[in-house]
Amino acid sequence: DLMGYANVTIGRQALSYGSGALMSGRDWSNDRTTWDGMTFDLGLSDVADITVGYASMNMGADTSGTNTDDIGNMHVNIAGEFSGWSVNVLYMTRTASDDAATGIDISGGLMGASVSASMNTDWDGDEMTSYGLSYAVNDDMSVSVNSTSYGDDGGFNMANTNMDGSWNVTGGMGYLSANDEDLSYGLSYNMGGISLSATMHNITNAIDEDYEREVTQVGIGYALGDNAGLGISYATDDDAKYTWVTLTVTP
Repeated sequence: DLMGYANVTIGRQALSYGSGALMSGRDWSNDRTTWDGMTFDLGLSDVADITVGYASMNMGADTSGTNTDDIGNMHVNIAGEFSGWSVNVLYMTRTASDDAATGIDISGGLMGASVSASMNTDWDGDEMTSYGLSYAVNDDMSVSVNSTSYGDDGGFNMANTNMDGSWNVTGGMGYLSANDEDLSYGLSYNMGGISLSATMHNITNAIDEDYEREVTQVGIGYALGDNAGLGISYATDDDAKYTWVTLTVTP
């Protein structure tokens, strides 16, 4: 605590901001992402939380055995509630270049439904934009629809995030390719200690009319107590099938 003006954290940290599309800890994977650096949580506003930080990551040796330099970045994250809407803005710059990445996430309620938007630009200027709508049919059931599109300049990608990799690395589809468009529909139902969910994805490509990819995800969760839960998930991605079990314990 710096005299009430800021809280400073120095050391190895798992950093995650907003949707996690730009910076996140890759918690699902055995290959976690941590950064060595400093973050300053500034107490400058009663409305927004402002974080300024410097972080670096050593990527070790590349495939040729040559040691690589540390990857460093400066970042500013602003998060807050404004008139019932949650807003998160992340701006990152690389220390070794002039490259910048930005992410804006907005969510809130509108006419009884929950709406969200996520607009992201990676180091190379590639874009990923997502819009979502969720509606509670009753206290136990909700339906959702989400649309995600990728730009045409090589495809959006940020290394070592929760979305960097496919099912066996991130537990999800990960980043898609350039010009891909993902339209998904979801349904969730809560029966007390048991929860059910299902999501269907239809992925097409804006410039390749013959490309089509279908993904279905089904999940069952069971509450073992006040601080523990067991989940079973199943996914089909065209001809590939994945099943995993997750035990979650909250101290």
